[in-house]
Amino acid sequence: MGVSGPPDRKVFEFLRANCDTILVGASTARIEKYSTPKPSTPEAKPPLLVVVTNSLDLDERAEFFDQHRPPLIATSTRTAQANKATIERISEHANVMAFGDTSVELSELLAHLRTQGATTLLCEGGSRLFSELLKEKLVDELCLTISPRIGNGSPTGFADIGDAAPIEMTLASFFEVDNYLFCRYLINEH
Repeated sequence: MGVSGPPDRKVFEFLRANCDTILVGASTARIEKYSTPKPSTPEAKPPLLVVVTNSLDLDERAEFFDQHRPPLIATSTRTAQANKATIERISEHANVMAFGDTSVELSELLAHLRTQGATTLLCEGGSRLFSELLKEKLVDELCLTISPRIGNGSPTGFADIGDAAPIEMTLASFFEVDNYLFCRYLINEH
């Protein structure tokens, strides 16, 4: 049994329903068997799923390739040039774009998304992608759930900022449901 529960899933669904773009790393998309988010109402447009990958190591049968809205696969120019056949195959079900020469330049990706009308981006992980966003000062807020359950397995962190300066945050709001504590932090000015 994991550390999540019904209250945590409700908050997760709320966050997804109130964003226009979801960022996820390719490893997380693979491990968690991602599918494209569904719209919050029948007439609403579903959030755009953006899968960030420096390898294009994606299962071409993954659910997110056959869902409501084609995902954006964000990669680097080097990876795109080395994987033209893969891009040709997945381009039937996704938009593949390069942002940066040797690795995905997240500031370039986010700037592109803003030009496409994205205003609320939700990063669902993994820890490498979130860590890079933090190090590049591209995060405005952090929603953190503290679970009343300790899971088995090795402990994992949600971010590693290496030698970067500590990131100061301000608690903006919190609430508790069934012993789950939901915290929303604002990242202080960089």
